Amino acid sequence: MLITKYFQTDNNFSLIRLLSFVTVLAGLLLSALLQIFILLKIDVIYIREIIFLVSILLGFGFGGKVVQKFAEKDEKEEKI
Repeated sequence: MLITKYFQTDNNFSLIRLLSFVTVLAGLLLSALLQIFILLKIDVIYIREIIFLVSILLGFGFGGKVVQKFAEKDEKEEKI
């Protein structure tokens, strides 16, 4: 399947890609839930906490992949 090929790097299963995908997906789902909370006029305290949680999830989801790219780049340079 196409999605299983996305999680592979050089025929090896990439756990960091899977974890990044899951955290970004969780952040997007929580942001959709946040929109529902805003429409239902839920208390502002809960909305602030969900915004904080979404930003942490998206930050770690995208940040982990960026850090991995720089780490792999440094490893390739050391081998040369």
